Amino acid sequence: MMRLNETDKQKTINLSEDASPHVFGYYYRTVAKYGKNSFMWFGPWPRLNVADPELIKEILSRPDAFQQPLPETGKILTGGIVKLKAMNNELQLLLKGIVDKRQKAMERGEAMPNDLLGALMESNSRFINEDNDGNQNVVGMSIDDVIDECKFFYFAGSKTTASLLVWAMVLLCQNPDWQTRAREEVDRVFGNEEPSFESLTHLKTVTMILQESLRLYPPAPLMTRGSTKTVKLGNMTIPSGVHMTLLIGILHRDPDFWGDDANEFNPHRFSKGVSNAANTQSATCPLVQVKESASVKTWS
Repeated sequence: MMRLNETDKQKTINLSEDASPHVFGYYYRTVAKYGKNSFMWFGPWPRLNVADPELIKEILSRPDAFQQPLPETGKILTGGIVKLKAMNNELQLLLKGIVDKRQKAMERGEAMPNDLLGALMESNSRFINEDNDGNQNVVGMSIDDVIDECKFFYFAGSKTTASLLVWAMVLLCQNPDWQTRAREEVDRVFGNEEPSFESLTHLKTVTMILQESLRLYPPAPLMTRGSTKTVKLGNMTIPSGVHMTLLIGILHRDPDFWGDDANEFNPHRFSKGVSNAANTQSATCPLVQVKESASVKTWS
């Protein structure tokens, strides 16, 4: 499998072509030969390849039964794990110092900086002090919870947002007509005024462009999950310990759901909303479950 994938990556393709056979050559061929759901062995672990939108939706909606797998082979990576833990501890101390400093400033009545951490801490404080209807059992988020949220937004949010913006710019450069439409809409909605959250909701064309960019180049085109117990999935019974590869990138370019122009940049398909863009609502996997680590395969 690895040899086949490396061979495919050495080939040159145009940006207008489907990248799935190039990036996920082995999985692409497996789906083409055996269908949207197929079984294989990945080392000592049984693995189910899933490109069926209904099954992907069900797997992602049941985190209790399908979790990110942690293979035992990770035990041999002792040096890497030790280094990773040291980096995580350093980051934890750094963030704790920032959060503690902000917490003390809040207790002194100082205004919070207008950033994500400030908004998070103010919202948490308001929930504890004002929005709990006097319920003394409501404690809100702990310092560790706030730190975890900071790490999530930084590592997951920044990478996925950067990926989306880069591919949106590339696609707009290839499609100047949509670039013109987006520019005209921005000028019409904002004029000379500073953009606001409310005015952003009126950017219908820009929203369609971003949604189409996410479809063609999702930030997590391949994800893995593992069954934590014997569970029913569609018409299959999945034993505990089975790994599943969710082929989001292949699904998003499947002509069975997106039509003959599945590989083309066509934001107009989202003109009636995400739920009506394909012939089944579950064919679009939005920005969900991006809180991934090594199990996420990105386009970059």
